[in-house]
Amino acid sequence: MQIPNPFEEIASRLNRIELFLLDLKRVGTLSPQQNVAEQPERLNVASAVAHLKEQGYTITRSQLYKLTAQNKIPYFKLNTRLAFSRKELTKWVESQIVNPNDTSENDLALARSARRKKKGGKQYA
Repeated sequence: MQIPNPFEEIASRLNRIELFLLDLKRVGTLSPQQNVAEQPERLNVASAVAHLKEQGYTITRSQLYKLTAQNKIPYFKLNTRLAFSRKELTKWVESQIVNPNDTSENDLALARSARRKKKGGKQYA
């Protein structure tokens, strides 16, 4: 009876680990949930712009400054610098999504327009 060589078993396992690591490197080492966990919660202006772009909301620095001046986007100040919470920005982006199937507001505006035309002038409700 022949005893299996432990070094062959180790070499085989190392090969499998190496192939696995190469696959991870090719595909990406971390899942999106793990990436978010490693990212800081507080963002400066440049990071906030990049985060919003990742969320599908393309914005420039000047547009971001304008939204903060109008208090239309969640922010806070650290001393004199603007800072943003990653979670709050994500919630804000989700609140900006408009459902095209929700026509209640459009229907109401159309009805107002039809009433104005029927009455023959501009009237605001």
